Amino acid sequence: MMEKTLKLILDKLDSLDQKVNTIDQRITGMDQKITDMDQRITSMGQKITGMDQRITVMDQKITDMDQRINVMDQKITDMDQRITGTDQKITDMDLRLNTEQKRQGDLLQQLINTVAATNVKLSETNERMDAMATKVDIVIDDVKDIKNSMATKYDLEYYDRMISEHSREIHKLKNS
Repeated sequence: MMEKTLKLILDKLDSLDQKVNTIDQRITGMDQKITDMDQRITSMGQKITGMDQRITVMDQKITDMDQRINVMDQKITDMDQRITGTDQKITDMDLRLNTEQKRQGDLLQQLINTVAATNVKLSETNERMDAMATKVDIVIDDVKDIKNSMATKYDLEYYDRMISEHSREIHKLKNS
C-alpha cells in the first residue's frame, strides 16, 4: 500500500515537473516576443525621428522659399512702381519728342515682358508649394497612423505586470 502511494506521489511529481517545464518554455517564448516587440518599438522610434528630421528640413526649405517669394514680390512691386514712373515719363516726353516716345515704349514693353515672365515663374512656384503642402499632409497622416498603431508604454507595463503575476503563480505552484 505504501509503495502504491509513493508511486502515485512520484507520478504526480513527474506530471508537475512536466507542467513546470511547459510553463517555463511558454515564459521563455513570451520573453522572446517582448524582446522582439521592444526592438520593433525602438526601430519605429528611430523611423519617427528620421521622419521628424526630414519634416524639419522640409519646413526650412518652405521657409526659404517663402522668403524668396517675398523678395520676388518686392521686386514685382518695385517693377510696378518703375512701370508707373515710366508711364508718366512717357506721357511727359510724348509732348517733347516722338523719337524718345518710341524708346520709352520699347523699354515699357521689356518691363511688361519681364513682369509677365516673373508672374509665370511665380505661378509655377505656387504650384510647387501646393504640391509640397499635399506631401507634408500625407507625411502628417502617415505619422498619425504609425502613432495610432504602435504599442504604448501602458501596453508594455501590462505585459510586465502579467508576467510578474504568472511568475508568482508558478512560484506558488512550485512551493505548494
